[in-house]
Amino acid sequence: MAEARITAHVLEVVREGCQTGRDASVHRHFRRTRVARGLVAWAIARLRGRPVLVYAHGEELTNWGRGRKFALMRFVFGHADAVLANSDFTRDTLSGLLDVDPGRIAVIYPTVDEDRFRPGLAADDLRARRRGHAR
Repeated sequence: MAEARITAHVLEVVREGCQTGRDASVHRHFRRTRVARGLVAWAIARLRGRPVLVYAHGEELTNWGRGRKFALMRFVFGHADAVLANSDFTRDTLSGLLDVDPGRIAVIYPTVDEDRFRPGLAADDLRARRRGHAR
């Protein structure tokens, strides 16, 4: 079952890569089962002569042990032209654990629209909906 999911993910990336415009860069959001997708995105980008950008969340870097998935992840991050990390921890893990060149890592911290999401907003409707679904 897992192999079928991975095959479907790989085929999706191949389709996306083939439909991408000539001048577009190839980027891959790298999480959990998307290891194979990262490799395929890297291969398509190299075949098309395009740069590769990979985004790292952080939890995928430390949860996978040191087996085949880890080796594949290390390859993809190590061969990407640029890596976006969501925190200093992720940046340090990429460079320390995966040996990614720190010069290719940019940290972009997740943000929140403070005008839309702020303490004190009325949330009674959300609480009522939550109570209605908590069965």
